[in-house]
Order: sequence, then C-alpha cells, then structure tokens
Amino acid sequence: MSLSIIFMGTYEEVCNYSGKTSRKLINDMVHMGGTVRKVDVPNLSTTLTEFLASTISDTDLSFEIIDKTIETCMYLTKKEINDMVHMGGIVRKVDVGKFYTKIFKKHFRQLFESKDKKSIPSIPIKTESKENFVELTHPDYFYQKLESEINSCYTCGAYTAVLVLSRKLLENLVIDVLRKKYGQNTKRDVEMYFGTDEGRFHDFTFLLKNLDEQKNDFKIDKEIINQFLRLIKPFRKNANSKAHSIVHLIDKKEELKQFDVQKLASLLIRLYNNI
Repeated sequence: MSLSIIFMGTYEEVCNYSGKTSRKLINDMVHMGGTVRKVDVPNLSTTLTEFLASTISDTDLSFEIIDKTIETCMYLTKKEINDMVHMGGIVRKVDVGKFYTKIFKKHFRQLFESKDKKSIPSIPIKTESKENFVELTHPDYFYQKLESEINSCYTCGAYTAVLVLSRKLLENLVIDVLRKKYGQNTKRDVEMYFGTDEGRFHDFTFLLKNLDEQKNDFKIDKEIINQFLRLIKPFRKNANSKAHSIVHLIDKKEELKQFDVQKLASLLIRLYNNI
C-alpha cells in the first residue's frame, strides 16, 4: 500500500482502512500457501478488521506509519511461521490462517506498545513473482482446480504432493484422450480406458499400454504419442514409487523439473484437441 500522510479523522475512515488492510492480509496468507476457505473469509476479515480498528482508533498516527507497522508485522509473521515449519513444526494448511492471525496480532500489539511508534523499523518487503509448476489451457473446471492445487503445493514446498497430483493430472488426460477417440459404442471401445468388470477406470500403466498399442489409430498424430511415451518413462517410474512408498520423498523442486510435466500435459491436450 502506498498511502499519503493523512492523519486519521473519523472512526469510519479507520474502519474503511482496516477493511482494505484485512483483505490484503488474507491475500498474504494465501500467497504463503495457506488454504483459506471461501466460507472462512468473512469471519477472518471481520476479526482482522475489528482488531485493527480497535487498536488504531485512539491513535493520532498517520496511515503511512500504520502501513509501515503492518508491513513489518507481515514480515515477522511469515518469518515466524516459516521458521516453525523448517524446525520440524507441523503447521497444516488449514491452520495457516489461524496461525497467521494469532502471530500477526501478537507482533502488532508489541509494536504499538513501544514508546516511540514512529521508530518502527522499516522492513523491505520483496514482491516475488509466483512461479507455477504447470500452466494449462484447459476449459474444464476440474482440471483448473487440479492445476491450482498442484501450483499451491509447489509454492509451499510440498514437492512429493506435486508429483502425485501431476500423476493424477496425466492419468486423467490419457483417459480423456482414449475416451474421446473410442467413445462407448461397444464394450471393446469402453475397455480401452474403463474396466467394465471391475467398474473403474484402468490404472495408469494399463492406460499407457493401450495408448501405445493403438497409436496407429491416431494417424498423423502418432508422433505426438511417441514423444509423450518417451518422456513419460522416467516420470511414471518415479511417480509410482513416490505414490506407494512413504520413504520416497522429494525434497527439492529441481527434482521435479526433470520430469517436464508441463510438456507432457501439453502434448496430451494437443492430442485431445486434434481428435
């Protein structure tokens, strides 16, 4: 926020300012990787707004100084939560909003209880561009939600979850390709992607086997399938082991980049659109 120096005049001004600020704080929680459910936003916003309004309403401080205090508290809060996680503390995603609010209030009160509020240290807040793991151009709502979840896990460092969810993404894209190509006119067509006896979609390995065996049916798009199958081999091997074993974890995001999930997904989407 970049507000000019305006000394607070009315309680209404304070409430309007606090409301805008609370929404900014909620966005900050989300950017940390915290899950803030839509139904919780009004309650979180109200809690933060009331806290800020009641704390600053009796002061004669400018918005500029309040802004600096808030930015400092945001920095200290994020640092405290991150330190807690790096030390092995378990902070579930659903608890991040609760932790953030509690710790932010603590730091804000401490700074406001200081004798010289104008001497609050200015913390340089770096605005980092959010790096997404995958960016799809898929119109389906459920794929959009899955993409969002993959990128949220990537942002907060849950790299094993990224791989497992990426497997889910690619598996469903292969199902969609086979489903669109063969439809459901005969049992043989359905069996390309769905086990009628088992009553469920085939597993990833079987789907890839069918795609490979039937690639001549795709005619000029056969090369897309060949390219996809070449790239999927190291991914499938690692994704399977990570999904089924608790001791196989991914600690660094560099390990993920070798699988080129973006390209794999893009090839399948292109293949689907060409059918």
